[in-house]
Amino acid sequence: MVETDSFVAEEPAVEAPEPLEIKFSKALNLDLQGLYYPDKLSPYVNYGHGILKGELNTSLRVGRKFLFKFRPTGTIDPGNKSVSEQYWADVPEGYGQYRHSFGDSATSYTQLGWNIFTWGVTDGYTPVDVVNARRFHDPLRSEKLGAFSLVQKIRFRWISCGRNFYS
Repeated sequence: MVETDSFVAEEPAVEAPEPLEIKFSKALNLDLQGLYYPDKLSPYVNYGHGILKGELNTSLRVGRKFLFKFRPTGTIDPGNKSVSEQYWADVPEGYGQYRHSFGDSATSYTQLGWNIFTWGVTDGYTPVDVVNARRFHDPLRSEKLGAFSLVQKIRFRWISCGRNFYS
């Protein structure tokens, strides 16, 4: 009887890479308004006119790490007495976001671009207006404009913290 030692080398398990997943979403919102003010207050007040507002809300997610958001808005108000307010277009939000996961314990986000910040609700003045300027074409319905910023956040299971840098 002959005894031999045998050795079998096991190949290390190689994880297959995640397939690259790309998701694109879009939504178009159109709003047609008619305004009429019966009292003649001033020759500069628009007493009756129609307004068409549009917003295209798009996002592109590439894998689990990258998100790109782009939200252009526009207003058409040909009856407005102010020539600069008859046609208006802006991009209040448009940014790129990188997400990194630390297993199950934490996830970090880094976001660069034009962002709108909302920190609470009040009946008139909101303190965050120092960050996001407002467009006051209609003083009763002002709209926030985006601020160029760098946002960094980290979320743990039980707490979230972050910091924002504005221009």
